[in-house]
Amino acid sequence: MPIAKLDSLVEEFLKEDGFIYSIKEDGSIWTKLSKRGNNLTDSWRRLDRKDSRGYVRCRYKSVYLLVHRIIYAKFIGKLDETLEINHKNGIRNDNSLSNLELISCSDNLKHKYRVLKVPASKGFKKINNDIANKIREDYATKDVSYRDLAEEYDLCRSSICYIINYKTWR
Repeated sequence: MPIAKLDSLVEEFLKEDGFIYSIKEDGSIWTKLSKRGNNLTDSWRRLDRKDSRGYVRCRYKSVYLLVHRIIYAKFIGKLDETLEINHKNGIRNDNSLSNLELISCSDNLKHKYRVLKVPASKGFKKINNDIANKIREDYATKDVSYRDLAEEYDLCRSSICYIINYKTWR
């Protein structure tokens, strides 16, 4: 779903803050529990959950919204679909106000690689035909797995698979 559409859902979500939802400055989101039917109680439960990438998100109108965008929109200011929200300390599930800032995509990537020292993906390593042929030869003659070859040549397993099956480096 496009960011603009998601950000409009964030705006709708914020309108329900205080009645059904409670958005906290520490980066958490809570929802009121309901009894049978639609009667709301005074009990609350945490609504946000961490996804596989480490970001915290919550479900609203059958769509998952990123909590850091909700927190930023509520406490700091309007969202801009051309900019990204950066976690200053690099911890994706730390959505506290002091950890969020709105920056450009290029600045966010610079932060990722320069400040946080995140290594570039192994799959982007440059190889040539000679290395590809050596990988195929090793796979055919030695009793090695894709994982072993990936570690030996400092590549990801999917790259090894593509090379061995002649999908790349024919």
